[in-house]
Amino acid sequence: MGQSAICSDSTRHFPTMVSRRISVLLVLHDTESATAIRKILGNGYTLSGHQPTRFCVTQTTRLDDAIAVLKQDRFTLVLVEPNLPDACGWAAVHRIQAVAPNTPIIALTAEENEITALQAIRAGAQDCLSRQEFGSPRLIPAMLRAVERERSRTRLRHRVQTLEAAHVRLESKAAELAHRNTELNRINHELEQFTYVASHDLKEPLRGIHAYCDLLGEDYRSVLDQEGQRRLGKIDDLCCRLENLISDLLTYCRVGSVKPVTANVSLDTVVANVLDMLRPSISGKKEVRVHGPLPGVCGDETLLTLAIGNLVSNGLKFNRSERPTVEIGTVTGSEPTLYVRDNGIGIEPRYHEAIFAMFRRLHSRKEYEGSGAGLSIVQRIIKSLGGRVWLDSEPSRGATFYLTLPPATPSAVLAPPHWLKSGHVVNAH
Repeated sequence: MGQSAICSDSTRHFPTMVSRRISVLLVLHDTESATAIRKILGNGYTLSGHQPTRFCVTQTTRLDDAIAVLKQDRFTLVLVEPNLPDACGWAAVHRIQAVAPNTPIIALTAEENEITALQAIRAGAQDCLSRQEFGSPRLIPAMLRAVERERSRTRLRHRVQTLEAAHVRLESKAAELAHRNTELNRINHELEQFTYVASHDLKEPLRGIHAYCDLLGEDYRSVLDQEGQRRLGKIDDLCCRLENLISDLLTYCRVGSVKPVTANVSLDTVVANVLDMLRPSISGKKEVRVHGPLPGVCGDETLLTLAIGNLVSNGLKFNRSERPTVEIGTVTGSEPTLYVRDNGIGIEPRYHEAIFAMFRRLHSRKEYEGSGAGLSIVQRIIKSLGGRVWLDSEPSRGATFYLTLPPATPSAVLAPPHWLKSGHVVNAH
């Protein structure tokens, strides 16, 4: 086989080899074998399309001399025979590895033997060549494969080290974030507890002020002129408004302070509870239409009643139509989606996010009563149950609020109340 044929075949084994100079440490006591190796390496090697590869050979006949040379200089490759005057067996490979751990080693044995080759590989050699191959065309490809394999291992080690360092940094960041999250949860819990206690304690003096206003109105009405009576009434109204604000704040804190215990809930039952609760306020021409049956969901019946009740109440309150109407139904989709649609005053798109802020109002209290906390409570309830809430609305075209919730388990059979049927209407009659 000619050299050109060797080059063509070798490109399949190490196409990325671009080194122009390979330093070789030859640790060989056999003079004849050393001469054959130095001769073939002295001719160099050329891969098609690459720069010629030159070999710089340093030879020693003893292991101690080889160790001394390795401590002074770096080599690309080491060729070593197992039996040297000062080393027997594979001790030479072990000692070379200890001094130059990242330098590939090829073992040179007296004769071809599978057991000997396996022992060499287990000792740490990259490859094992017999005496018949020392001066053959197979020598250089074997050397280049060993060098490229070690370079691949070095790149892999570097990548592994980089990934390990990144993993350590990520673990450190994760631990730091977990600590901060714990602290943040503790602070939030303390703030909610403080808000709850403070709000609860504020209610007591308010009740006292309200009671004294009633007493003054009863006992001193004849003494006060019209302006005095008006101012006394104003104080009483302000007390009522502040008490309502505190009540809404307490509700908001209760919803967020404890994770709700969820179970399978029928939205038909929830809507029935809402209609029972709001029946006294659905007076005159106001009406609520239910397009059922409604699906079962995984949630909390009490919280859902509060959330949907707020939406229905808002739909009837923020309404100037001759016949205020609220419709409740579901949207077909991958998850249960309830809609609450009204024919009220509507909301400008630019306020669709802002209306969910706590105590955010778009109208004065003279136009519409309320604290502005209702939609904040709705959003917090739905989020705590694993759902989301959004709306579609424009001024004078009403508003449609959508609520998504986790579905009930397939095994649950949730029957609606006997009186709540598709198209059911609740009004003053």
